[in-house]
Amino acid sequence: DGLDELAMSGIVALFQRDGRPVDPDLFARLLGELDHRGPAGSASHIDGPLAIGQQFLVRPEESGSAAWPLVDRGDGLVVAFEGRLDNRDELCRELGIELGMRSLTADAEICRSAYRRWNQSCLIRLVGAFALVVYDRERRLLLLARDALGDRSLCYRATPRELIVASEPAAVLAHPSVSRAVDEATLARFFAVEGPAQGRTFFAEVREIPPGCFVLLGESGLRVERYWSATDHRDLEPGTDERRVEAFRAAWVEAVRCRLRGTAHAHVLMSGGLDSTSVAAVASREQGRGAVAISWVFDETPGADERQFMNAMVDRWELDWRPIVADRQWPLRDLVSWPVDRNAPWQGLYCRLQNLAYQATRQDGETMLLTGEFGDHLYVGAERWLRALIAEGRWRDAQGCLRSELAVTPMARWLGAGRLRSAVARVVGWQGRVRRRARWLTPYAQELRSRTEPGELESWCPTIEPMTSHLTALETANAARHGIEVRRPYRDRRLVELVLGLPAHMLYRPGVTKWILREAMTGLLPEQVRQRRQISSLLGLAARGLVEREKESVGHLLADGDLWRRFVSPSWLAQAFPSRLERGVDGVEAVVGWQCLCASLWTR
Repeated sequence: DGLDELAMSGIVALFQRDGRPVDPDLFARLLGELDHRGPAGSASHIDGPLAIGQQFLVRPEESGSAAWPLVDRGDGLVVAFEGRLDNRDELCRELGIELGMRSLTADAEICRSAYRRWNQSCLIRLVGAFALVVYDRERRLLLLARDALGDRSLCYRATPRELIVASEPAAVLAHPSVSRAVDEATLARFFAVEGPAQGRTFFAEVREIPPGCFVLLGESGLRVERYWSATDHRDLEPGTDERRVEAFRAAWVEAVRCRLRGTAHAHVLMSGGLDSTSVAAVASREQGRGAVAISWVFDETPGADERQFMNAMVDRWELDWRPIVADRQWPLRDLVSWPVDRNAPWQGLYCRLQNLAYQATRQDGETMLLTGEFGDHLYVGAERWLRALIAEGRWRDAQGCLRSELAVTPMARWLGAGRLRSAVARVVGWQGRVRRRARWLTPYAQELRSRTEPGELESWCPTIEPMTSHLTALETANAARHGIEVRRPYRDRRLVELVLGLPAHMLYRPGVTKWILREAMTGLLPEQVRQRRQISSLLGLAARGLVEREKESVGHLLADGDLWRRFVSPSWLAQAFPSRLERGVDGVEAVVGWQCLCASLWTR
């Protein structure tokens, strides 16, 4: 039971709806667009009007299966799976897979058995990060599906003649019939610091399956349906706070444990913060040995250095610590080699730091890296803590917490827009802003943005809002370029469902963020880390690059940027960026300024 889930890192499919046979050379060109995701090669199945191919992160023979995609010559069922199942044991029991065979059965084979048992209704039973393509010859159906939180992407372009499917828009665009025209409405949302609208990409003719949805193509045509929703979850552990903490601890440990599959010595990208140290602690306990902790450290950027907390973790768990001195990895350093993603006009400010961590992992011969990414997004609705206490009739607790919050909240923040004012406002029914006013957008961009209404989940559920899923899928693809699968315990669907059902006072207590995680990690984290309130920031590294070292490049990129000028007011940007960054002030000005730079690089 080693590498089944690591075998696949990309999917391409082509289905000629008019019955024409697939051109093998054309399909090879489409599959070749994902070469960067498949350092161990690729394989494909072509049969008349259908072609399905996969890229490999590791050689398929290492994963215990002889051929990919899975093809059953009897009933004609073809299955392509990319990603990982996190509830294998549960599925194997339900499907009657013998105990001795469970560790030898690949995730794709489990999906095939699940589809045979439950058809497309099997999707709600699949827990993990995945993209799935199933061709059912007997039912004359083609099923495309994406995991509930959208950690893997699956894009497509459908016409009456053909359906083109791929893990990235770039592979769909490689088909000669697909226009490369950009989607202007998606660009407007991008510059408003929002993710693409549901089902949209940055290209007008390329669609993306929304998280928790599937596409079904049959004789009656093509339809998109949702199989999972974040709105259906209630308190799974009603009762005492202690029971809720215990339920959270169990779900959290399982979220880490299932992601250790396939490795004997976990590698963790560990900062000194609560999220990643919790991953390292549980991974070390579960494996009975200290994890390999890969960390960025800073000698010249003191506001970013977290060695005091890292050292406490190293001592507590005897971690094999691999510090990377990262002071010279500022944004836009060595502009000629700066990575640009073909699929989207976005690149992380600190992508070079991420890539160094991937390289260090690969140097150890490892293909899996755990991270604490998106831990901040888990605690949905924490600002409703006071309202939740009152709703449960816990008036004494509410009064005590209110006094504590007043003690830690300066009057200026109370009168302004601090946590306490927000909490009290929600007690009387205020729901928060539905959509932020993006005052920096041009009239053209404002008009485009107004055409796309905010999605059902955008205003309240950052765990699965379009921007989060979009960035997660982009970074998953970037890691695959380095031969790495990133695993994020905080994006475990079962953990997300549990937290969505918890009352908000379990998520925040006066002066204490992530309250339930801190309680759950008692005894596992050093108290210096568990009780940490200090916040570190990489802003100094960003300022070093964009304000000091790469100032000339920044000027050239903004001057050459015709694209961003259609969406962002040049006068607003000139006043806001990078002047606030130069003063050490973070905020939307820095984000929008960076996006304008990314857009200029993308159009180049």
